[in-house]
Amino acid sequence: MQWLADEADRRVLMEARRGFDRELHIMQSEYGAGTVGILGSEEARVALERVQAQVLQAQSRLAGARLALEAVTGRPVSRRAPALPEKFDPPVMYSAVRWRRLAGRHNPLLASARALRHAASREVSGALGGFLPVVTLQFEHQQASQAGTSLYRIGAEQFQGPDSYRNLGNSVALELSWNLFAGGRSRAALAAAESRQVEAMAALAEERQTIQRDIAADIVAIRSARQRIRLYRASLNIARHAVVTSSEGLRAGLVSENNAIFDRRIAAKVELNLDAALTNAILHYVRLADAAGVITPIFIRRLSTVLQSSRPSGHA
Repeated sequence: MQWLADEADRRVLMEARRGFDRELHIMQSEYGAGTVGILGSEEARVALERVQAQVLQAQSRLAGARLALEAVTGRPVSRRAPALPEKFDPPVMYSAVRWRRLAGRHNPLLASARALRHAASREVSGALGGFLPVVTLQFEHQQASQAGTSLYRIGAEQFQGPDSYRNLGNSVALELSWNLFAGGRSRAALAAAESRQVEAMAALAEERQTIQRDIAADIVAIRSARQRIRLYRASLNIARHAVVTSSEGLRAGLVSENNAIFDRRIAAKVELNLDAALTNAILHYVRLADAAGVITPIFIRRLSTVLQSSRPSGHA
């Protein structure tokens, strides 16, 4: 997303630079013809140099984002990033309750905290076993080796064969033992297990609260970004119209050079704010899915499809 955002900023500033370059050319032509003074030409030159510095800064940020992306993916990144979409509507936007339920089922940190709590509970149960009675069931079978014979019958025939074993008897015993004084070791083991159980329960509660707080904050941020997107989009239409009007008025001598430069600066600033709001909405949606533990290859594929199928925003 940083790569996409930096590329969007570079495009806006490049377009603004072309616009200031045209304004400077017009003003220098009119100054040469003696229709305007040198002040307007110098103001246009200063505005052009300022936006050129901004373009260089945007290109530097873009190169850093490209290197960071290559370091993460291990693959070379194309020199030109795709444009940000005209608008962004999350593919699946649930309520806060639904996101919390998804986090309860899929968030790995929450699952790990629950596993630690379960293990601590089992340790407490094991430590309590030192204070409980022990029941032992025993079964004994005894036989002796001796020289003898055994009789067996098949139908009406009786047979006699050697038998070297003699059963002496079977016994079943039930033993109950109860340690009335468990001693300091058992009590210490129980206290340590209970302490770990309390810590595990506190960690689980804290992790759950953190996830719920992140989900709530991301949902609010997405809604706020949507509102800003609508506001900046409406403002951008007005700013673009003002740029066209001031450019035409400048040629006709009805608008001062300072007003034309100001209108173009406002248009570029509004478009930068619009791209920032779009980026913010997408980032918080990804963070929301991360808190819920549902970032899967399918999720990434759907999000990529939405970004690629959206119309790119135009530039003033």
